[in-house]
Amino acid sequence: IYSGCKYVVTVRDVGKTALSFYNFFISKRVPFLVDANYNHDKNGSDTEDKLLMDLSTFLVDTPFVRGCPQTTSTSDLRASIWEYYVEYHALMECPSVLMLVYEDFIGDEEVRKDNIRRLG
Repeated sequence: IYSGCKYVVTVRDVGKTALSFYNFFISKRVPFLVDANYNHDKNGSDTEDKLLMDLSTFLVDTPFVRGCPQTTSTSDLRASIWEYYVEYHALMECPSVLMLVYEDFIGDEEVRKDNIRRLG
């Protein structure tokens, strides 16, 4: 945390976030999740896309939940969602950090304004 800076951290229900992320990837036809070569029938007409993994597999086998440790063969380093939450929890009492729960924040406009004013 840099002196004088203010931070807003938004956390969201992990299950809802995972489902949203999964559905986003499906809508964008991301190759590791959707077989782009499968969606034509013999007549060349579009059919439903073939999913390459279900939601459970997505959660277990992708870096979204489990993270991606850095190895000597790759520089892709990604913390797991749980590691992020541990860091967020450590900052809950920090006066420079405003922690917002997404589901609470989107509800009432006055609550949103009050929360942001608290950060000052």
